[in-house]
Amino acid sequence: MTTDPAATSPALDALRFCPDCGKATINWNDIAGSASCNSCPWQGSIKDLLSQPVAAEEANNLSTLARQDFVRDVVGAFTPAVMRWLLKWGFVFAGKHLRADSLRIIKAGSNAFYEAVLKERQAIASEQQQ
Repeated sequence: MTTDPAATSPALDALRFCPDCGKATINWNDIAGSASCNSCPWQGSIKDLLSQPVAAEEANNLSTLARQDFVRDVVGAFTPAVMRWLLKWGFVFAGKHLRADSLRIIKAGSNAFYEAVLKERQAIASEQQQ
């Protein structure tokens, strides 16, 4: 079972944006009713956030979009270094399968890392609610 907040959080009935800078880099606490922006100094109430309602099927797709963004931005950036490391330490071997074998390992590791991020984010949210 996945611990995907996009599938379980009631806060994902809408996309929320900063009322000052307009970015979606928002942290909020449903219990306290507070929010802050990671892109500018704004802090305030959840009620002050700009929001765009999201249909249920779109909310379920938020995790897919987040995963695609993760693959593009994070995995893309570290793939060359990981491939060199895999080759250096003998996890893959030079030859015609080097790229395919490396990418298979990187994909498995990336999926595990992404799931760990979701699990830890859920744990953080639970701790903050206590």
